[in-house]
Amino acid sequence: ADGSPAIKHGQAVKLLIETPSGELVDRLSPWSRYVQVGKNTNVYHGVFYNPPVDQVYKFK
Repeated sequence: ADGSPAIKHGQAVKLLIETPSGELVDRLSPWSRYVQVGKNTNVYHGVFYNPPVDQVYKFK
């Protein structure tokens, strides 16, 4: 392990949750820092946000 994240910057992420009835459902993480909607759909997905240091936005 080199300390780098297992998920790459910009990858879509969702949680797979098992309900009490045993059903598996996809959900957005409540801790998502960035969320996008699909281009041809109204389905949202979380986006892992961890850009390289030289690409981090700096407020002016």
